[in-house]
Amino acid sequence: MRTGIAEYHLSHYESARAAFTEGHQLGVSDKSFEVWIKRCEEMMGGK
Repeated sequence: MRTGIAEYHLSHYESARAAFTEGHQLGVSDKSFEVWIKRCEEMMGGK
C-alpha cells in the first residue's frame, strides 16, 4: 500500500496502479486498494 501511495504522489500513476493491483490480488479484503486503483485510472485518463 505504501509503495503505491508514494508512487501516486510522485505522479507515477501506472506504477502506483500496478502496486495497488498487486496488493489487491493478494487477497486482501481492504476496499481502499480499489479506491486507489480508481484514482490512478482517473489520473491516467480512464485507461
